[in-house]
Amino acid sequence: SFQPIIVEEGVFQDGLKFTHVDDTNGKRLYVPRNQTQLNPFAFVWVGKVTVTSSHSQVLVGGIRRVSHFPPDGTAGIAVKPSNGVVSLVNEINPDTAAVFDSSSGAATLNQDFLVFATYEDGSGSPAAELSVNGNKQDFTPGSAFTLTSTKNIGIMNSTKSTPEYTSSRSPTGICREVLVYDTFQSANRVAIETNIQNAYPTLP
Repeated sequence: SFQPIIVEEGVFQDGLKFTHVDDTNGKRLYVPRNQTQLNPFAFVWVGKVTVTSSHSQVLVGGIRRVSHFPPDGTAGIAVKPSNGVVSLVNEINPDTAAVFDSSSGAATLNQDFLVFATYEDGSGSPAAELSVNGNKQDFTPGSAFTLTSTKNIGIMNSTKSTPEYTSSRSPTGICREVLVYDTFQSANRVAIETNIQNAYPTLP
C-alpha cells in the first residue's frame, strides 16, 4: 500500500503515480543506495508534478526539506510547485539546509520536465551542475557537500532517517524515469538529456 500506483481503475499511469493524502504513510519508493555510497553522484529525474504547493518538495534524494529537521549529510533535487523552481540541495545538519543552486527556468505544473544534477569533490575543489529541461545552471559550490547520511535515496518522498513521512514535502505527480549514478556525469550530461528528450516527446 506504500508503493506508487502503476495502474489505477484499469488505466496505465504512463509512469509511477505518487499520491500523498496519507500523512503517516503516503507512497514511497527508494533506490537501494545511500549518500555515503554516492559521492560523487548524479541524479536524473523525469516526470510531472500535478498539485501545487508553496513548500519545497523532494523529487529524488535523501533530503527532507523541513526546516530544523533534515537528515544529516544528504543531497537531492527539490521543486517548489507554486513557482516551478528546481533546486539542488545539500542538507548538512539539523540547522543548516544549504541550497547550492536553483533553476532560473521554471518547471510547469501538469507538464513533464527533466532535471539533471551532478556533484563531485575533486581534489578539494567541488564541482556541481544543475540542469532543467536541458538548460544548465553555472555555479560553483562554496565548499564541499556534506554527504554522510546512511538513509536510502528516496523518489518523490520526504522521510527522516527513521521512516517518519511528510506529505507536504512529497510531491503529487508522475515519475517516468529516475537515473542514479555513483560517478560525476558532467561530460555525459548533454548525451543523457538528449536521449531522454528523444524518448519522451512530452518534454519541452
